Amino acid sequence: MDTYKVTTAQRDVRGRTVESYMVAFGDNRMVEIERLSLSAEWTLLELTGSNASNAAWSTMASVAASVRTIDGVPVPGVAPTRDSIGGTLDKLGVDGFKAALFALNGAQSNAPAQSEEAFKVAAGNF
Repeated sequence: MDTYKVTTAQRDVRGRTVESYMVAFGDNRMVEIERLSLSAEWTLLELTGSNASNAAWSTMASVAASVRTIDGVPVPGVAPTRDSIGGTLDKLGVDGFKAALFALNGAQSNAPAQSEEAFKVAAGNF
């Protein structure tokens, strides 16, 4: 399994506490992600339309929408579109996607063994 170094931070955005994660992976690569707000999740769900029941599509879209920087380069934090999701996934690449998914689904859990297993299931097709 790949190795990731995850650091966490919290900041206040318009009265809402936002969790963000910096994930180091591969050869000096870094991705910053943050948990989506409920309104961003809702927008993403609306965007998925008929793909909402497709777990792989939904996972990829959610991870891409959570990315704030890739290797220090900001990713616009506007409402996600198919083009912005695709562009972010292309910039992340497979290794970056796995690192972001790991942080969102696994590294922050209080039960690491369960988190690692959940990560293996979620990342199994990537």
